Amino acid sequence: MFSEWVETTTRTEINPHTKVVNVKDFGAAGDGMANDTEAIRSAIDAIYAEGGGTVYLPTGTYAVAPDKSAGIIFSLEHGNIFFKGDGPENTIISCYVHGMKDPETNWDYTTDGKLVRGFCFSLNSEWLVRNSNYVFEGLRVTGNTRPTGDTLWWTNEQMESGWDISHKGLYFGSLNDNVLIRNTVWDGFRGEIIYSGDHWGGKLKLEDTKVYGTNSSAISTSADFECVNIEVWDAANTCIESAFFKDLSPLKQTQNAIFRNSIFRTRDVMLTDWDRNPLLVDDTTGHSALAIFNAPGTYMIIDGCTIENTKKWGVLMDAGQHNFTILDTVFRNSATVGAVYMETKDQSNPYFLTTWAFNLAMRDRVNEALPLIESLTEEHLSEPQRAVYIAYIYLEANMLDTAESYAAKVDSSSLFREEQALLNSTLKAIQEAKN
Repeated sequence: MFSEWVETTTRTEINPHTKVVNVKDFGAAGDGMANDTEAIRSAIDAIYAEGGGTVYLPTGTYAVAPDKSAGIIFSLEHGNIFFKGDGPENTIISCYVHGMKDPETNWDYTTDGKLVRGFCFSLNSEWLVRNSNYVFEGLRVTGNTRPTGDTLWWTNEQMESGWDISHKGLYFGSLNDNVLIRNTVWDGFRGEIIYSGDHWGGKLKLEDTKVYGTNSSAISTSADFECVNIEVWDAANTCIESAFFKDLSPLKQTQNAIFRNSIFRTRDVMLTDWDRNPLLVDDTTGHSALAIFNAPGTYMIIDGCTIENTKKWGVLMDAGQHNFTILDTVFRNSATVGAVYMETKDQSNPYFLTTWAFNLAMRDRVNEALPLIESLTEEHLSEPQRAVYIAYIYLEANMLDTAESYAAKVDSSSLFREEQALLNSTLKAIQEAKN
């Protein structure tokens, strides 16, 4: 039942290297009042200068904020970094909006009028650059807001109390891999608290962790993931959901999920604490505990869990789900298992086929990836574009000379921005591998 991926994930102990830096040595006060953002950033830079290591945050409350409207507080553009505190009850990262203002009552607006607050951690935002090994342990990360039950996206413009997709605790996209979250608490963000929405979500493991308090889904991910002894509650939408449903991307066919000894309650305080949540509309909150739209060829395992206080389904899955197992799990004040049919869209779409080909290539299935690219006509994919995609696929197969031969003959001036970025990152990766 447990695949090679599961065995690897459960054994994951990401090496924190030998270098350890203490944020207080860089000027962090940890008193909950001083702005410790730059001090922690300096500690992160010091670790990256060593090629990786541990950023240690001793007992204290570290007040942090982005430099600009809807900015990112900590942008982690490289992997091999370990954030370690003295336990979530002792080490707290307390997130504010730009200007160290209270995000409950302060925000900014985009040029088109959307309300925004900002992210705490963003892992590697550079497109198609792969980084691995991020660990968060012994911390609490709070966004300092409470859930209201208002799930209107971006936000309720009249009340400024809704779902703010710019307000997240942890975002990891592109090709990030091996993200381990252990003995932590994440709470109080108006958007998805932990989010990986790109097609290549890598591997994510949460262990001994609590996630709660959002006007969206608490965890939304495209990664293969495992949850062990976690607790998720007060999510106005879903405790944990797939970030990509099957009708939106064929790459969804690769997502697997395991939940063990965990508790999921979409509505808890939101059902009872009416003084703090006067805008709560009971009929629209707490949609599902788990909404994992797995496709044939993947699996989902729920073992030894408790699922309760959901408005609709305890578990929502695709009607074509295969390899779905529930063991020793209690459903309370909740429907048990629901199903939904998502009609697959046109698979000849070049966007679907190119991203699907990348996903196959990263799983050493080059012989399947190449025909997908070659099947596209010039109406959908120019010859320079095709050469870039093929070069990347051969790079993933570690066939460096072949990859270089395709990449070298491309006229980059004829490419779109995304293909130019892919070409540059491919050429860079080839040279680094050869050196």
